[in-house]
Amino acid sequence: MKTTRIRIGLLYTENTPSIAVEDENNYWAEAIEDDNGFLYRAKGVTVDITEAELKNVIANPRLYYFSTALRLHVRLKNAGGLPVPA
Repeated sequence: MKTTRIRIGLLYTENTPSIAVEDENNYWAEAIEDDNGFLYRAKGVTVDITEAELKNVIANPRLYYFSTALRLHVRLKNAGGLPVPA
């Protein structure tokens, strides 16, 4: 099993852990490559993903229109792992 830790966030999110802001749009996630497939985990929720989604979110972890990170972010919200803004 191979796990890659990723800093998900808005376009200008800081990747330095000591100064990184933690909120609903800036958080740490894990992209997991396993013998049984590919997983994405954040905020205590794990969802199945494709190999292409895994590669895309590692290469570009920014939340903006049409990004893989944004699609996975919405999938986590729907699974109950992220707060939904009021």
